[in-house]
Amino acid sequence: MVIGGCAGSTAAGFKIARALIAWRAAMREVRLTYRLNSVISVSVDGTSVPEDSVRGVVALFFLWIIAWIVGALLLSIGEADILTAGTASIATLSNIGPGLGMVGPVGDFAFFSDWQKAVMILLMWLGRLEFFALLAIMHPRFWRR
Repeated sequence: MVIGGCAGSTAAGFKIARALIAWRAAMREVRLTYRLNSVISVSVDGTSVPEDSVRGVVALFFLWIIAWIVGALLLSIGEADILTAGTASIATLSNIGPGLGMVGPVGDFAFFSDWQKAVMILLMWLGRLEFFALLAIMHPRFWRR
């Protein structure tokens, strides 16, 4: 459920089209290690993806991974083990509901402290409203005319 939303859907998490572009961009880099002078484009359904879109997808992927790791580390400070903290972080970032461990199907998020719940709220915002939109709103240049 982390990767599963279709392009244009309101699902959180990493969209299928973005995951496909990120994977193909990674495989292109692997091919470029042994074909140094090649020009290899990333394509989806036979259509070449513009290079700025590929860069944006890869940047979003790394922001997503960093948010997941930082969220998991912050949530592991309390009484949660790393499995619970990691899956709570990814569950809130992807807005998928339960995780594993103490936040599994029969558990809940009530044992987290208030500041950890604030971290999870931020992760939910980032996952649902998209990273670039929220980061743009937080940037001072956005508010200048």
